[in-house]
Amino acid sequence: MTRLALAFALLGLVASAAAAEERGGFGPYAPSPTLTRGRLEGFRELYVAPEVADSLSPARPLPTVDDAPPPVGLGDLELINRTNAFTDVEIAGVKLGRVGPLTTALIHDLPAGVYDVRFTAPNGLSVVRAVEVRPLVIKRHTDIRPEPLLTGPPPPIPAPPSPTPPSPTPPPTP
Repeated sequence: MTRLALAFALLGLVASAAAAEERGGFGPYAPSPTLTRGRLEGFRELYVAPEVADSLSPARPLPTVDDAPPPVGLGDLELINRTNAFTDVEIAGVKLGRVGPLTTALIHDLPAGVYDVRFTAPNGLSVVRAVEVRPLVIKRHTDIRPEPLLTGPPPPIPAPPSPTPPSPTPPPTP
């Protein structure tokens, strides 16, 4: 009887975890209804209309590699609050909103580049971080070339070295 009760309890936990993940939560935790969704996602509170994100532009272009031009396109700006306090987020002098402690908020569809993001805690501590936005790249199926499969017989396996017999020791001289 106790095994049957334990099985039903375990089934209930697994079912609730699967339902939470379907709703966008993590494990048995449902997503917080207090966080924003949409283009400005994961904020505890917004101070501006979401359309303000259209006016945000990078402080400088992405660093280049060798002679390649900087990547161009739209990407997501990750705002990671590494403190255990709420922080206000500001980009280019525009105070966007408040992010919860140890939380990541996102601003979707921003031009690629480096953004200077200011995080300000309630005690006045302010930190500016340079955050890169890289374009989201999705390769077309025709651009993906599979590696050729190996054909023919397998290569020979080298034989292990044969052990060398110990050399005889000369008899002791009197």
